[in-house]
Amino acid sequence: MLLVSYICGSKFFYGLNMHKVSSLLLSTILLTSCVTGQTVSSDNISLSYEKMPASQAKQLVVRAEEILGQLEAYLNQRADSTIKINILDFEDDNKAHAIHRDSLIEIPVTKFRGAQLDYVLVHEIGHLVAGPSFLGSSLLNEGLAVHLHSKFAEYRSRRTGKIVDLHKTVAQAFMPQRGLVPLSVLIHDNLAFGNYLKGREAAMGRSQAYIQAGSFVKFLVDTYGISKFMQAYRKAPFEMVYNKPLAELEKEWVTFLKKS
Repeated sequence: MLLVSYICGSKFFYGLNMHKVSSLLLSTILLTSCVTGQTVSSDNISLSYEKMPASQAKQLVVRAEEILGQLEAYLNQRADSTIKINILDFEDDNKAHAIHRDSLIEIPVTKFRGAQLDYVLVHEIGHLVAGPSFLGSSLLNEGLAVHLHSKFAEYRSRRTGKIVDLHKTVAQAFMPQRGLVPLSVLIHDNLAFGNYLKGREAAMGRSQAYIQAGSFVKFLVDTYGISKFMQAYRKAPFEMVYNKPLAELEKEWVTFLKKS
């Protein structure tokens, strides 16, 4: 039982060496021990939860259905299957996950204590509706998700409670203080968006990567339209969609930030 508790509670399962654990044991662990909490479902959403009032869970399902409809209409694309959302007492209480292959979203319950963080639902559901990008780049994947959650929810800083303005943050904070990370670097640097490094400086760099990516995607969408961006996101290089390379689009974005 100690092994089972460790596996289910700390996400050890995702790091298991599959050659060392028999499929029978693994199946037994998953079926008998990792199914915790309660479940509430709707037409397109199945939500499992624990340490949360049932009334709040039901409200989240209603809101998740609403978000799903908005995002599918906006992106002109439907989710592949029923979206499963687990809001559980995970050991890692900092990061939510959207797992494309399983249509699964995992969110620590701590993110919903004291407030319903709408933008977390929008962000993660956005990942599943959009699917992985053509380039497999977090600049596009996370940039789109940040744009979506700033458009369809109140994106508030967890530290200050103030609404985050993507362009204003980049122009007034990052550009004069830290400088921008070149998009030619960020488009290949998926580690910049991960929780792999700890400490204040790493957290600031990660925050900048997300907000900078969101600002760039928002600029492209507002300037050229969501349909054109989704072409670049799904299946074609920037040069084919915009008739401009990334470097030229980046210059347009930076010029816009300086003017605004």
